[in-house]
Amino acid sequence: MSKQFQNFQSGQFESNFSNETTVLGEGTHRVKISRVTVTDDTMKGLVNPIKKSDDELPEWKDVTEQLAVTMNNSDGVTTRRFNATGYVRYSELPENMRGDYDELGSENYAVHKTKKVSIIDKNRTAQCENIINQFFYSCGLPEGSGISDLLGCETMVTIKAKEYNGNTQLYPASFSAVQEVKVVEDTVSQDAEADY
Repeated sequence: MSKQFQNFQSGQFESNFSNETTVLGEGTHRVKISRVTVTDDTMKGLVNPIKKSDDELPEWKDVTEQLAVTMNNSDGVTTRRFNATGYVRYSELPENMRGDYDELGSENYAVHKTKKVSIIDKNRTAQCENIINQFFYSCGLPEGSGISDLLGCETMVTIKAKEYNGNTQLYPASFSAVQEVKVVEDTVSQDAEADY
């Protein structure tokens, strides 16, 4: 289990989760974290991940652990999967290594032809960790917080449309901290306004 997820047992945490059917539209939304699940790329479905059928499974043996976070508000729901590990793409391999590898997956990963394993990319894995850390920060959680601490937290999510496997999907592209707006009372009296 990855360093990010080491304090978490397989399964999921839920908090007042309703099976919303409306997906949040494009734009920025204030949301509350309602479900957190550790899953991987052998699972499908964002809200209730289930095992993929044999013909849907990736061609590689090493699985990519993911943190699936569902967030919602009164307008709808969205889920983001955060990868724990990054991998080398086939196009990044030196020419002398390409004969031993296939180009597989939607990200064109380099997967060994006989061993069927990917090559872990240290820089991309560090980026994955950074993205997860930034997400925790956007939820207002201090360093050292665990996955279950996400439940009930609020964050701002920006939803964008993107193409994926030939379809347009609404994707939680970025997150930011909730900024409370303070209303400053108007202390200028009506008499003072009349003098202007």
